[in-house]
Amino acid sequence: MNTATELMIELRKLAEAATQGTWTSDYVTGAGIEMRVPYKDSTRLTFVEVWRQFPEEGWDAELWANATYIAAANPAKVIELLDTIEAQAAQIEALQAESEYWHARYAVLAQKGNV
Repeated sequence: MNTATELMIELRKLAEAATQGTWTSDYVTGAGIEMRVPYKDSTRLTFVEVWRQFPEEGWDAELWANATYIAAANPAKVIELLDTIEAQAAQIEALQAESEYWHARYAVLAQKGNV
């Protein structure tokens, strides 16, 4: 197994184990960003907060960018991305097999002088 395959397997395990549903990030005044992740039983929310201990100029834009990215990379999106990568890998494999077939077929015809 190659490193990319191992990474994809690990990411899928993590995404499947994580809370499914819509993840959001909301701006919170003060020194941090609050993210909302639905709890597994869907009756409540889990709050994840990203804080900066010593806020400095421009910190809120950086935290907001990080929180938005984390919310966008939710389990459903990661699984969708992995499914797409796996489907494309299968298509590449099928095209390579078809290409090998036609190369072999051409070689046979060339040997017989039919090309």
